Amino acid sequence: MSFLENPPKVFASKEERQAADYAKRFAKRYLESGKINKETLTSDEKIKEALEESGIVKEGAPFFGEVIKMLRSMQAVPEAVVVKKEKPIIPIKEPEFIPVEIPKKELHFVEDTTLLENFATFQRAEDLKEEKGSIMENEEEVNAMYLDALTFEKERNKESDDYYLEFAKLGLVKRGAIEVRKDLTALRVREKEFSENIMKQKKIATMTEIGLDYVVSELRLYGENIRIGSTSKYDDIMRGVDSVMEFVAPGTQTEFLGMGIDVTYTGLRGRGYEDKIFKLLSSIRNNEKTKVKYYTNSNGEPVEEFPVPKIVLSFDVKDVRNLMYLLKNTGDTKAKQEFIQSAFKDKIMNQIIMQCEKLSHFAKQHDNTISVEYDRVLQALTAIAEKNLNIKGILDVRHTDEVSRRFSGLLKKFEDEA
Repeated sequence: MSFLENPPKVFASKEERQAADYAKRFAKRYLESGKINKETLTSDEKIKEALEESGIVKEGAPFFGEVIKMLRSMQAVPEAVVVKKEKPIIPIKEPEFIPVEIPKKELHFVEDTTLLENFATFQRAEDLKEEKGSIMENEEEVNAMYLDALTFEKERNKESDDYYLEFAKLGLVKRGAIEVRKDLTALRVREKEFSENIMKQKKIATMTEIGLDYVVSELRLYGENIRIGSTSKYDDIMRGVDSVMEFVAPGTQTEFLGMGIDVTYTGLRGRGYEDKIFKLLSSIRNNEKTKVKYYTNSNGEPVEEFPVPKIVLSFDVKDVRNLMYLLKNTGDTKAKQEFIQSAFKDKIMNQIIMQCEKLSHFAKQHDNTISVEYDRVLQALTAIAEKNLNIKGILDVRHTDEVSRRFSGLLKKFEDEA
């Protein structure tokens, strides 16, 4: 396999993309052609010298280091040779043995409540640092990215009262328009209670929902049989469901099967992630089911209120930036292909499969029939995996990644505190 077939997938900046282009041009003209023996390029200095002689990268260019890093990531040049200096062996003088008599003391544990409280305070402070660091601090940047995402979205009918009243007209709401207006009043009361920080997080959530909808539904990140649709503002704010992932097993015309997704960015150790997981576990333990009330499926059909197996997807700021970059470059075929081949799809699918397995088991322990819906999602994924090797690979292995370990730790903590 040529090393040109394995370039970096997603670029964080224009300079990084330009560095990748320089690296590929140099590799193709001089390394693949055999004009330069790559085995001789054993140090940064030698690579830089070869780049300057080739004329592809001009002397004094500010990103020589980026080009060299790209060449190494493509495996076009060998890793830098590190010469280890041998330390001189200093003879150790045999120590003189001097017997010392130590008086015996009985050891016992002392429960220092002040020390324990101080440690808890320190731990919480560390968690808050992670939580703060996971949220975009620049308000202008958030607003600009949010507006970009909204201009990309095809429609925003779910923000109007007419969208909700249409469900009453179709007979999909038990008490008709009266119930719809009651729901809208409750929604507006809840919105007024939101702080500025919560509103910023909702904007980030909306950006990611739109990006996730695009890559799954439009780019077919997981094939033809999995799509994502954003929920109404009511289901987002009142029910805690940001999006619905829809599944159809290949070759079937099964009834509608959707899974609720709640998105978080507050860091794996942040209070926000823990609170969402604990709230979900509490609802399952209390034999409750999350329901989506005002949803229009991927075929454009309003759907009657239905229960969903719900999961909490953890994203980070890098994920959001990558999705936003893709939305701003939808005409760039290369950027789309690089994103499809990135680790993003495995990261998300791993969370889906892991949580469905663990939450199904947890629901069965507490006699909550929502376990059947989690199992249906896993069955649908198993059927889809017959024609999708990526999903099959994730189904066939047990994961010990950071998100899986954190989720398992929170599940154990919840059970221990029950």
